[in-house]
Amino acid sequence: MDSDTFRSWVRAGLRRGSTLALTAALGWWTPSAKGAAYTAVDLFTIAGGFSPASQAQTAAGGQVVGSGGGNAMVQATAGSAVNLAPTNLTGYTTSTANATNGSYQVGSASGATVTNGNQHAFLWLGSGATAVDLNPTALDSSVANGVGGNQQVGNGSSANFSGASHALLWGGTNVATDLNPTTLTGITSSVAIATDGVHQVGQGWGAAGKHHALLWNGSSLSAVDLNPGGAWDQSYANGVSGNLEVGYATTTGGIGHAMAWTGNSAAAADLNFGSFVNSVANGTNGVQEVGGGFTPGFVQHALLWSGNSASGVDLQTFLSSSIFNSSIAYSIDSNGNVFGTAIDKSGNTHAIEWTATPAPEPASFSLLLIGGVGLLRRSRRRPTSPRIFR
Repeated sequence: MDSDTFRSWVRAGLRRGSTLALTAALGWWTPSAKGAAYTAVDLFTIAGGFSPASQAQTAAGGQVVGSGGGNAMVQATAGSAVNLAPTNLTGYTTSTANATNGSYQVGSASGATVTNGNQHAFLWLGSGATAVDLNPTALDSSVANGVGGNQQVGNGSSANFSGASHALLWGGTNVATDLNPTTLTGITSSVAIATDGVHQVGQGWGAAGKHHALLWNGSSLSAVDLNPGGAWDQSYANGVSGNLEVGYATTTGGIGHAMAWTGNSAAAADLNFGSFVNSVANGTNGVQEVGGGFTPGFVQHALLWSGNSASGVDLQTFLSSSIFNSSIAYSIDSNGNVFGTAIDKSGNTHAIEWTATPAPEPASFSLLLIGGVGLLRRSRRRPTSPRIFR
């Protein structure tokens, strides 16, 4: 039984008046990557001249975004990538795509129509003819870094920002909400990297130059500082789904470990495992986390976790060692299928899907199902007072 089916069942159990203890049930049942085997599928080879984006490049379904020849590009099947250079808008000569959710793509474009050669945040739906300029007229420049649901996130600048970058949130038009924190001491600049359509994550920094992972719920007042503190000098959030945020944190010596949070800095979980000297978490489906880690020989491996370091799985081991040298994972769908890229021995980049095959469930789980379980879900509410730019 996968996690979505389990949640549906226990909600039904709650409606039927289940009497089994929630803590006992959830203490026993935890999704475990260790209990599953994975089949790696080579979806397609990235087209020649197309360079994938460095962050959140591969979405569920295997869609890859980036740039080629100065133009934003997207590829979802074998063969050529689709050129996203705006054809419905004039004056834009260069562009790049930074992220995709499998349907929409976001990034930026610039050209003669943009003041002082600055860039404008852009949104696409698979073709250059669908391009939308997201830049608010009140801002000098902007870029979109992430997309989820009906939201897009990124950052922008304005003469009114005194040289600072402000995290921004859009809903498909050039009306943007300023997310730059107004209640967090020492943070004057920010950038939003990802959204699940409700929550947003990224990082903020101030005069000291130290980056802190941040979480928002649609407004500047809702900002939460996720920086773990202690040995961790700086932190960065790359992905969010429901009540789970992922990214990484670094020490003063530059060692980086993949991190997972559940809404606050005290809940930070260090995901690094085994002999990996550095790691990063890029995406989550709200239950599991995916990313990559470097071996002592500085070879990158795609990684998967289920909330803690003990659950870590090296997805590189499911790729053919005679074909692929390295890999990284960027996203995971609700069924636990992982998407990322791998580099073969000739230097070509491939879009890869790792498909989970769960291990047989213990007989004791069937007994647990007879009684039903009531699952209580926590919702996070924060004050909202958005600052809107048009």
